[in-house]
Amino acid sequence: MLPFVPWTIRPRPPAPARDGLAWLEAVYRQEGDKVYRYALALSGDPALAADATHEAFVALAQAPAAYDAAQGPVGAYLAGIARHALLAAWRLRD
Repeated sequence: MLPFVPWTIRPRPPAPARDGLAWLEAVYRQEGDKVYRYALALSGDPALAADATHEAFVALAQAPAAYDAAQGPVGAYLAGIARHALLAAWRLRD
């Protein structure tokens, strides 16, 4: 019987520098569609999902230091912001 071998823990690669437009553009290209699809699945409204996605990336552009890579992936961070933007929009509608 083979002994239990836990998953290999690999150190995270260093996070790219969060200065300038290049980093934000790379994040947008990698995560933009995913964040939009998540917001669309939650809202069912393409316009509202686009607005929530926009809000998420504006928040990241305004305060890139607020994202902590140790807490999780940037896509999850952006999805959380989009979810909160959707909740705020729904509160204003009611």
